Amino acid sequence: MEPDAEASLLQEAYGSGIEAVFDAMADLFAGRPAHLNARDYVRGLLAPLERKNCATIAEWAGHASPDRLHYLLERAVWDERALRVRLATLAVECLGDQGILIFDETGDLKKGVRSLGVARQYTGTAGRVENAQVTTWAVWSTKHGHALVDYEVFLPGEWFTEGDARLGDAGAPGPVAKRTKGQQAAAMTRRFLAGPAGPAAVVPTGDEVYGESPHLRDELYAYRVPFVLAVAKDTRLRPGPGLSPERVDALAERIPTRYWITHSVGKGAKGEREYAWGWMEVCADEQRAGPHWLLVRRSLTTGELAFYRCWAPMPMSLHALVSLAGARWAIEESFQPVKGRSGLDEHQVRPWNPTHRHPALAMAAYLATVLTTIEARAHFPETDQLDRLTVPETAHLVAWSRWRRRKNKQARRSHYKRRNHPQP
Repeated sequence: MEPDAEASLLQEAYGSGIEAVFDAMADLFAGRPAHLNARDYVRGLLAPLERKNCATIAEWAGHASPDRLHYLLERAVWDERALRVRLATLAVECLGDQGILIFDETGDLKKGVRSLGVARQYTGTAGRVENAQVTTWAVWSTKHGHALVDYEVFLPGEWFTEGDARLGDAGAPGPVAKRTKGQQAAAMTRRFLAGPAGPAAVVPTGDEVYGESPHLRDELYAYRVPFVLAVAKDTRLRPGPGLSPERVDALAERIPTRYWITHSVGKGAKGEREYAWGWMEVCADEQRAGPHWLLVRRSLTTGELAFYRCWAPMPMSLHALVSLAGARWAIEESFQPVKGRSGLDEHQVRPWNPTHRHPALAMAAYLATVLTTIEARAHFPETDQLDRLTVPETAHLVAWSRWRRRKNKQARRSHYKRRNHPQP
């Protein structure tokens, strides 16, 4: 296929994807100006700008000043929670209703103390305790791709030590309940399963933060949703009825050789990501019908172990549990493009409304790229010579295609003006 034809097809797919997102959000804004400003903001987040904030996006979009975009984030009448539901519904419609709901958090390093939720806390972004703002995310992942579908800004304990004063100063709309990240994941699970998305088959997974949360497990038990959640090595589970709880690292040593397999969790840049996996049935403290398992992952090179507590209302195979545990990597693959290409971490906002609204619009920008990628794959299939088209590659191609077309248009207008010819 010729380069010009490729660019044309990619732009057609991009137009289809972003218009699907804009259609989903069209009636959520009180007035057409706010909707048009939101469209400009989302398009700006997808543009090849060195920095993405209200000032740079407004200049890119041709606004006289950043005021319209500041107003959109701060005071315009619209509900970012409703937008999240719409985007989740669209993601399920396009990616499929059988998949995995993955929980994880991402942090933005901060220098001040006034941004909502900022405190000295651990963030995986830095790999240590830093002054940061942390957000808990949910990602919907299927065989067709993955997309961000919900989030909650995490509020550390010190934000509640002064009653509602500090949250009030930050613009909180009313009393705010203190919640752990596990409780936030439970709330997102409830919204996802009870909302319009309502997928037919969902299995949640997450790291130790979520595996140790009784609130999340109770929510999943209530919906009879299977789960595969990582736990720390000192987590205690009972190996059988009436037996005392034991550390999972001790239980792993007792798994017979016949209950171990070598299984890949996916294709990496340097080959299959293979591990040894073992399992044993255990008894959880919660008296719930259905089997509980301890799943153990062992590195084939270092011998390092990782542990998962699993439950399902029906029997499941070891291969099925391993596939679910390995799917958690999809959330890291979502964070990279949504930060790098959709400007998730480049906001310059502090109060309640902008802190909640910017991520919703970044979600919309990322979903537009996901939908574009799915449609473009029909025109650019994987071959022996070409790798599968990815979301980051699509975002890069679209951004630079739009930049080149904009520059070409400006140059053409300049040439026509210099020759006193009518503008094309």
